Amino acid sequence: MQLTAYTEYGLHALVYLARRQGEAPTARQIAEAIGLPLNHLVKILHRLRQAGFLDTTRGRNGGTRLARPADSIRVGEVVRTLEHPHVLADCLHGDGRCAMEASTQCGEALKSALGAYRAVLDGYSIADLAR
Repeated sequence: MQLTAYTEYGLHALVYLARRQGEAPTARQIAEAIGLPLNHLVKILHRLRQAGFLDTTRGRNGGTRLARPADSIRVGEVVRTLEHPHVLADCLHGDGRCAMEASTQCGEALKSALGAYRAVLDGYSIADLAR
């Protein structure tokens, strides 16, 4: 399984903010710190704010903060928010795309793998990554 760069950068931004509790860095400061073009980061921050992970304030003293404690933001929750639905194989779509769809063992094995992947990600918080 591979995360998209979009999700990876979102995680980097959240970890950066977790390490700066009490501060409110600007999007520009975050972009420079994680090495990402500002216009790309702004889109990611917007999605994270929409999902309730971030609070942002505009203006002279504005900036970005985590909306929740870093230890309450699960990595799996962030990944599910930023990634398109993860499907390991066409067999898991259940729409007839896969010739092996009738093979329940194949589908069960892949469903089990996806469940394990999600469980591992849910086992970590942003605070864990920030340590």
